[in-house]
Amino acid sequence: MVEADHKASKLFNIGVDFAVSKADRANRTSFTVGGETLGGTLCIVDQHVGRWDPTEWIDKMFELDLRWKPEQFIVEGGVIWKALENTIYQEMRERKHYLGFLVINPVKDKATRGRPYQKQHRAGNIKFDKDAEWYPAYEAENLRFTGTGDALADDQFDSTAILVKGFEVSGEVEEDDFLEEEELMMRRNDPRVNDGRSAVTGY
Repeated sequence: MVEADHKASKLFNIGVDFAVSKADRANRTSFTVGGETLGGTLCIVDQHVGRWDPTEWIDKMFELDLRWKPEQFIVEGGVIWKALENTIYQEMRERKHYLGFLVINPVKDKATRGRPYQKQHRAGNIKFDKDAEWYPAYEAENLRFTGTGDALADDQFDSTAILVKGFEVSGEVEEDDFLEEEELMMRRNDPRVNDGRSAVTGY
């Protein structure tokens, strides 16, 4: 990322790869924060990974939501999500702090999961905050990933792949995505836009 990328308006999402247990030495929970610009460039701006129990990484989710105000957390459906979904929603009600979620179809094969990420990276459509403290370890883990599941650590790769897939499913970022609700209402009520048009059909 260059200065213009940092300054560009972005629509943020957070990709999540869950690990259920703090004692699980093979896996860690990983959060990858990415923002897509109006031009379609995906900027990876933050990364958090660790061996946390559910209470700890739920706290981390609320912390990241306050910091980045993402549209949604992108998660894979399946056994882990189903086991944790009720706990997360209960926590939201208790805190009166509501998070958005996009649940995508789970992909067991890591190479298949990472294909959209790989394609966009090769096309030069993904940029990274290489000056960030977290970046060197993040890059090293991504470079070690082989797609065969034999890497000692691939959680940050997985959460990034989930993030990229979520952005693909969500569709392109548009100018209206960056407008406040008040601005959107003003546009909708502008007679120059709506004059002679049906509110239902738009014609």
